[in-house]
Amino acid sequence: SSTEELVDSFGAALSKRSYTIVISISNMNPDLGRKILSRFSNGMVDGVVNFLPPVSAEEAKKLCAPVPVVTFLRQDFAPIRIDYFNGTLKALQHLWALGHRSIGIIADGPKVWITEHPALTAYKKFMTERDAYNPKIVSHEIDLIGIQAGLDIAPMLWQNGATAIIAGEMTAIGVYQWANNNVRIPQDLSIVSFDDSRLCLAMSPALTAMHVDMNLVAEHTVASLVSLIEEDGILSARTEAAIVPQTLVLRRSTAAPYFSRL
Repeated sequence: SSTEELVDSFGAALSKRSYTIVISISNMNPDLGRKILSRFSNGMVDGVVNFLPPVSAEEAKKLCAPVPVVTFLRQDFAPIRIDYFNGTLKALQHLWALGHRSIGIIADGPKVWITEHPALTAYKKFMTERDAYNPKIVSHEIDLIGIQAGLDIAPMLWQNGATAIIAGEMTAIGVYQWANNNVRIPQDLSIVSFDDSRLCLAMSPALTAMHVDMNLVAEHTVASLVSLIEEDGILSARTEAAIVPQTLVLRRSTAAPYFSRL
């Protein structure tokens, strides 16, 4: 989801509980992010939500102590998870039904996910079961994320025969930028995003994506944080994860492959 949508969802969830959102931006700079989290430890805020992928839940706790903190989608108590695994299976089933057999994937590497990205796990399972797994069109273990990853990796997957690519939203935008001067979407290359936001509608053609109700995620995350702030213990002892499903939203970035490139 876009930053604007996240801010709206979290702001509404906090407002319901008589809290106000305060935003500090690190521009995805881990060192700056750590400095900001450390400053929060002086009690200037009641609680913190850590959105920085390179900063683990445990590190965020140490940086913010004694101020309560939860880490977005990676908190260790009352956890919440987006079901990327089954969402990716839906995307793969859609592409396979269209006739794609050479489906590439760009998944965030270990700097973002402590374990393997669940979308990558689903991809390996689906493609291996159909004897269609090709490591030459699989990209993870990468330092790049976002638009630059799409720009740099899309041509490699294309050269290795991919007729479709699944990637995160910002990475998919990078794929679009590369495709503008090289191939047609969706006639030559179909694209599906792990994430959905207003940006997907603004793309040309509109980007097929896996949608999550971010209001559910924000509500649960804020409830967890407030439970810590107010020390009511209602959620802070929970260890079972709440799972938020993904819905595949079909738009105009996928079509049957124009021809086989294998």
